[in-house]
Amino acid sequence: MEWSAKPGEYIPPVRCPQCGECQNRFSGRVSPEDQTFEKIDCMVCGRVFNPEEYRGLVSDALANPASPIHHLD
Repeated sequence: MEWSAKPGEYIPPVRCPQCGECQNRFSGRVSPEDQTFEKIDCMVCGRVFNPEEYRGLVSDALANPASPIHHLD
């Protein structure tokens, strides 16, 4: 896959098209200059995202952020 981000850049979790969970796992290299991910997959079912699909899912997640969690006191 080859996905890069600047250190500290927020990458939102994306929903897995297979199981619906939003728990992503990144495998790659992190340096002071950048983070390069060779593989991004679903932590729950193990489905590997392809690069185009993942970029689209990230764009969707950034455009439609999840509602904040409200705690009942």
